[in-house]
Amino acid sequence: HRKYFYPICQQDNSLVAGIQKTQRTELAQLGIETLAALATMPIPLAWKPNRGSVGALERVREQARLQFQARTSGTPTYELLPVETDHGLAALPVPSSLDVFLDLEGDRQADGGGFEYLFGYAFRGADGAVRYESLWALSPDEEKRAFERFIDMITGWRAVDWSMHVYHYAPYEPTAMKRLMGRYATRAEELDRLLRAKAFVDLYSVVRKGIRAGVDSYSIKRLEPFYGLVREVDLRVASRHLRALEYALAKKNTGSLTSEMREAVRSYNRDDCVSALQLRDWLETLRVEAEAASGKPIPRPARPARVKNEKLSERLARIRRIADALTAGLPSERDRTQQARWILAQLLEWHRREDKVDWWEFHRMNDMSDDELLDERAGIAGLEFERRLETTKRGSVID
Repeated sequence: HRKYFYPICQQDNSLVAGIQKTQRTELAQLGIETLAALATMPIPLAWKPNRGSVGALERVREQARLQFQARTSGTPTYELLPVETDHGLAALPVPSSLDVFLDLEGDRQADGGGFEYLFGYAFRGADGAVRYESLWALSPDEEKRAFERFIDMITGWRAVDWSMHVYHYAPYEPTAMKRLMGRYATRAEELDRLLRAKAFVDLYSVVRKGIRAGVDSYSIKRLEPFYGLVREVDLRVASRHLRALEYALAKKNTGSLTSEMREAVRSYNRDDCVSALQLRDWLETLRVEAEAASGKPIPRPARPARVKNEKLSERLARIRRIADALTAGLPSERDRTQQARWILAQLLEWHRREDKVDWWEFHRMNDMSDDELLDERAGIAGLEFERRLETTKRGSVID
C-alpha cells in the first residue's frame, strides 16, 4: 500500500494529522488509500478494526474530512470539539497580565541528554504591548544560571499574582525544566511548587482536545494562519542558522558564532514565543464562541490550594546552607578533593530529588485524557473487558 494518504495528487506527501501506521495499514487493506477516500468513508463504522478502537479510527476519519475540506476550499478550516471538564478549552486558566509564553531552543542530541542554549519568553508589558526577552546559554555554567534565573523570575511573578501561568506548546519545556533540575541539582523545590500549582499550561493539549483543524500537522506553525501571525524570519534561513549554532556548540567552538547567526536564532525564537501568545488569545476567543453556541459558560480549571510546609522549608534551608558551604569557590574543572566535596553536596538532597521525578511523571500521566494516553508509550488506555479465560488461586485471567 502507499505510505502516504495523498490529498489531491501524488506529489503532495502530507499525512492525515494523528493517523497511526497500523491504521494506515488496515485502511489500505480495505482499499482506502487517499485523503479523499478516507474523508468520505461512511461513519459510524460498520466494522471493528483489528487494532485500536472504533472511536479512534472515526476521529481520524473526521480529521481527514476537515483536511480535505480545507484543501479543496483553500481556506483555513476548524471545528469546535465537545467540551470536556479540565480538557481542551476548559483547561485554559483565567488570563493574567503577568502570563509568560515560553519557548526553549535546544539541541536534543547533545551529550548528557540535551542542551538548552536559548530560553526565550514573551509577555505583555504594562502598556499592553508584547515584549520579548531571552537568556543565552553557550556553556553548562550559563545553562544552569539561565535555568535558575528563569525559575526565580516565575517564582517572583507568582508571588505578585498567584494566577499567572507559563504557557508553552507541546510538553518539551516542562520536561526540559525537570531535566535541568536533576542535572544541576538546583531549584528542585521551586520547580516542584510550580508543577504542583499547574503553573505550566500546554497549549498543544488544549488545541488537540478543543478543536479539530484542517491541517496535516498540529505543529504551531501550521496553526498560525488561523490567528494571522506573520513570522519575521524565514523558516529555511532560521533552520540553517540553528544547525550551524548547534554544530558550533557540539565542537565547543562558540567563538565562531556570528552576530547574524545569533540574531537569526533569537528572532526565530521570538516568533515562536509570540505565536504561542497569539494562539492563547485566539483560543480565548474560541471559548467565547463555544459558550455562545452552547448557551452556557465553559468552566475554568480549579486552582490548586497553596500549601506551605514550614518544617520542611526549615530543613531544606539548613541543607542548602551546608551544600552552599561545600561548593563555595569550586571551579568548573575540579581536582579529586574538590570533586568529592561537590558530590557530597549533591547527595544531601539526592533521594528527595529522585522521588520527585517519579511523582512528577505519575501526576503528568494522571492528568492526561484517554486519547492522550493512547499516544503515550508508558500509558495504557482504551482497555475493554472481553471475557474471563480462567480463574486460578492467584486471580482471574481475562482477555
